[in-house]
Amino acid sequence: MAVAGGVWHHIFRDSHPDPLGFGHAPSRFSDPWKSARTRFGVYYAGGSFETAFLETLVRDTRNLNPGLLLLSSRDLDVYVHVAITV
Repeated sequence: MAVAGGVWHHIFRDSHPDPLGFGHAPSRFSDPWKSARTRFGVYYAGGSFETAFLETLVRDTRNLNPGLLLLSSRDLDVYVHVAITV
């Protein structure tokens, strides 16, 4: 639950211009409705930097591919972190 003054963390690719933006890509939380009028989007934010990092980079990268995850600084260079105060 978001508490006034609380901080949430969001990590996203730098190719997306708006840190508060989101898309409608297929995911486990995708809106099943196709109507643009009633459609919703999902915005991922974590209660800590670590949670946002794990959800954005580790989970998405390792999804269906368990094991060691190696990331280079070049891999990380395309991501941006923002702290969002609610």
